[in-house]
Formats: sequence, C-alpha cells, structure tokens
Amino acid sequence: MEEHPGLGEYQGVRFFVSSLFDTDDEQKSKLLNQFNAIYGGPSSLVNSVKIDEKEGIELIRALFSWLPFVIESARFVFEILENLDHFISPIYGYATNFLFDLTKDKLDDLEIELDEMGEGKRAYLSRTLLDDLLLLVKNPNFQCMIIVNGFEFNVPSLLEFDVVESDRENNIVYLHLLEVIERLPKEEVTKDLFEDFLDDEIESMASLCPLFLEEEFRWVLDRGCKYRTKLADCFVPRVNHDTTLNIEIDRRDILGSSMEQIVSASIDDLRKGVWVIYVDEEGRGHGVIRDWLIKVLEKMVESDGRQPFEKSGEDKEADHKRIFPRRGSGLDPTYYICCGRLFGLALIHRVQIGHTFDNVMYVQFRGQNVKLEDIKDAVPSKYQAYKEMLSMDEKTISRQNVYFPDSFEGDTGSADDQVTSENVEKYVSHVIDMSFVGIETSSLIEGLDDILTRQGREYFFQIVTLQDLDSILRGIQDVNFEDWKESTTYELYEETDLQILWFWKWLGNLSAEDQINFLIFWTSTSWLPSGGFKDMDPPLVIRKTTDTSRFPSVQACVCALDIPVYDSEEILCSKLQMALDNHIRTSGSFFRL
Repeated sequence: MEEHPGLGEYQGVRFFVSSLFDTDDEQKSKLLNQFNAIYGGPSSLVNSVKIDEKEGIELIRALFSWLPFVIESARFVFEILENLDHFISPIYGYATNFLFDLTKDKLDDLEIELDEMGEGKRAYLSRTLLDDLLLLVKNPNFQCMIIVNGFEFNVPSLLEFDVVESDRENNIVYLHLLEVIERLPKEEVTKDLFEDFLDDEIESMASLCPLFLEEEFRWVLDRGCKYRTKLADCFVPRVNHDTTLNIEIDRRDILGSSMEQIVSASIDDLRKGVWVIYVDEEGRGHGVIRDWLIKVLEKMVESDGRQPFEKSGEDKEADHKRIFPRRGSGLDPTYYICCGRLFGLALIHRVQIGHTFDNVMYVQFRGQNVKLEDIKDAVPSKYQAYKEMLSMDEKTISRQNVYFPDSFEGDTGSADDQVTSENVEKYVSHVIDMSFVGIETSSLIEGLDDILTRQGREYFFQIVTLQDLDSILRGIQDVNFEDWKESTTYELYEETDLQILWFWKWLGNLSAEDQINFLIFWTSTSWLPSGGFKDMDPPLVIRKTTDTSRFPSVQACVCALDIPVYDSEEILCSKLQMALDNHIRTSGSFFRL
C-alpha cells in the first residue's frame, strides 16, 4: 500500500476497530465516544475507504456489527453516509440493515410500554422513545434507504403499494406510531403528549394522505380543524419570494388590469405567487397582496350586476353567504378561469377574502358528482321540491305532468318523455346537473387546478370539511378583544404609554358592530385567519406620529394605525371617534349584527 497523508490515522482506526470485540455492551457507548474524540469518528472511517476501499468497507462493516442499539449509533451511521462523496452499495446495505434493526428494536420497546399501559403498570409512554423513532424516520438518508428497498415516501407510490397490508414496522414508522396513538387510553396526560406529536408531525406525514382518507386512519383528520388545515396546506404551492410574478395594478380599473395580467400569466409563474404593486403607490409586501386579492375578488364575485355567482339560500340580500357559479351567466369561460386562479392565489398567500363556496361547488372540487343532499343549502326550495317528487307514488307523479327537458338523452328515456316513478331519480339527477354543473363550474375548477394541480386540489378538498373551508378561505369574524390587544405590535410607542392605554380603553368600550367597523378601517377587512389576530400577516401595528393636528390614520395594506401623541384622553377618543364616523359615513357599515 502506498504511503498516504492519512495513513497513520488509518492504521489507528484499524487497531481501534480490531480491539472492540472483546468489550461488553456496557462499554460500547463509552468506547464510541472515545473513537469520535481521538480519531474524528465517522470522517476517519470514510477516509479509510478512500485509502483502501476494500479494507475500509470491511472496517465499516465490522463497526456496524459492533455498534450498540442506541440512538447515538444512528447519528453515527447517518454521519458516515453524509461524509461519503459517492454512493457505495455495500456501505448503504450495512447501514440499512443496522438502522432497520435499530428501528425494529425501538418499536419492540414501544409495544412493551403499550402493554404495560394496558396492564396499568405505566401511566404514559416515553416521549424520548417517540423522539428516537422520529429522528430515524425523518432523516433523509433513512428515507433514501426506504426508497432503495421499494417503500417510497411519496403519494404515487402509496397509491400503487398497499402500505396498510405491508409490514409497517420495517417501512412506514409513522403508520405504526399512528396505530399506537389510536390504541392509547384517553387519559389527559397521554392526550396532551400526542396532541403535541400531531402538532409537530402532521405536515411530515403529508405523503400518507391517501391513507388518511381511508376508514382505518380517518381518525387522524377527525382530530380537529387545525390538523386538517395543516395537512391540506401541504398540497398548496409555497410562495417563492425570489421568483414571484410582479403585477402592476391600476386601482381605477382593478378588475380589468388584474384579469389581463392573471389570464396571460404562465401557470408556472402563478404557482410561485405574485408580488403586487399599485400604480403610483409606494406600498409593498403581503399586506398589498391581501388588499388586492380582497378587492379584486369582491369585484369578480359581484361584477357590477352581471351576477357570475349566486349566493346560497333564498335570501340573496343576506351578507357573507357561500357562493357558487351561476349557470347560464353568459360570461366567457375565461372569466371563471381567472376567478379560479385568483381563489388559488388566495390559498397560496393565505389570504381570507370574505367569500367561500357552497356545498354544490365543494363536492365538485373534491372530484365528486352533485347529489340531491348537496343542494340543500344552495336552493332550499328546489331541494324540497325534488325530495317530495322522489317520494311520490306512480299516480301522484303522473298528475304532475313533468317531462324531461330537451337537453336530456339517456338510456332510461329521451327528451319530452314524461317523468314516472321508474325514471324520477334519473330526472332529478339530470336537472341538478343542469342547474349546478356546466362550463362555468368546469372553468372555475380549471383555473384552480392551474394553481393547485388537479391532484393537489382533490386532496385539499377531500381533507378539509366545508366548515374548514369557511375559515380558510372566507375567514372568521370572531373578534376577541384580548387577542386583538395581545397580538398588536408597536412602533415608537410602548405598551404602557398613556396614548396606548387610552386607545384600548376607547376600543373596548365600543359596541361589537363598531369594533368590526374599526377593524375594517384599520385593515380594510373584517375577516380574520382561523387562528385569530395572532395569525394576521402582516401583524397589526400602532405607530407613533407627532403631528397632533391630524386625525388618526391608517395604512391598511400594512395593517398600520398611526396615532399622534395627543395630550389628553378626551382629545384622543374624540379624534378616534371622528375618524371612525367618517369611515362609516364614506364607506358604509360593512358589518351587520
């Protein structure tokens, strides 16, 4: 063998490894620490492979066979793999065997603890043991080995490979952990432990989404809205701030200038998010994007009387109803494609826009057909009429003189055929499709798919409930005064300054309706994220200004309220009230109790 700069170290490593096998288990961890301290640990083993690959590989094999089954050994193995500058099959094979054996050992320990809980010998599981398993399963090298062994951590593979019937202990550790969680007693201490676990790990388990939609693991989604929302969010593209699409919007023609640029933009660019600039304005950042999305979607939904969308329910004048596309609107399909893209951008940028979809659209987003029960809230009168028709006997339904519409051609009849008890189900299904499924809905879905992809859209809507969608897309109007106060930040002011104390006293004394109106004045919206004020982006801020001759003012796109340093509580409250009254007078009260 040629002399090599690292030969002395190499010979030392050989001598050390050869001396290991006379030690008992209690000494192993201590010796491993010595090896790391004296010889540089994993890097020295990798160097031995570079000097003499055959003997270096044999040294690593010998060391792997000696390593104690403790989590420190897993870190040691991972570090060896990270130091390799190219793939060496035998080393990956030895590492795979060791890590799978270690994982199996940890899972056996987990089963023992679970049995002890069942027998009353143990109050709760060891979080250390759970953390050890997570350290294993989340390491990229461990996942790489699983891929090499045919068990990929991705959706397409899970759809093709029946993970549920496989040996879970040796491939998808998360599934085993989830089974353990489901079998646990419901004592409070255990509940808290695994609430923390799901909080931390739900996003890491996104690739298991197809299984969560199956009956056996549906309980994970049933844990609550925050888990469903976190998991669904994994199927929404992430904003890439380095390559976002710049669009310049003219406030005087917010709808026209927005449509022109959104329709002509490439799908790849839109999926990275947008950066909005208003013509002749200096504002930048997420607040501007939020302001634009709220305003442009308000315009698109209302559309100056063209009614591209309908509100669910019979009271069309009621505020904040769920919406669905109006069949036969006469609008170009591009209009709805643009709407779909904008709703997708609202999801990407996590903006609550004050609008959400009715169940008749929600089921189509899920990739399902619209059924009679799905139209119950959209058009209650039609729902009731069709329900009664389905319950009629032959004589009663014949007296109705109802015929299939001209558009119908099917295997149970043709246009102009009378509806009978035999074909009434086909008739109801057909008229529901005529009312709620068409070019308008398919174009809206096409636009949303441009942002989420078809698979991403179907997973997203299969995970979230209709009520979840309300809070994700529309937002909530649950104004918690203490949350508002605690979540507000300050610029040049301190929380204890008199002006700040006076402000919160004044705001707290307002009626619920006027508090909402002041929130609109401050932020341009009354809708909050599902987490409340603390999740506002950008966060609310009160800024100090010095010109006491001016009224309090806002920069809504950055959620900033400017309050001058008024000399007295009376002046501050008077100025705030006048600013609010002027806002309501010029903009109207946006909120009705």
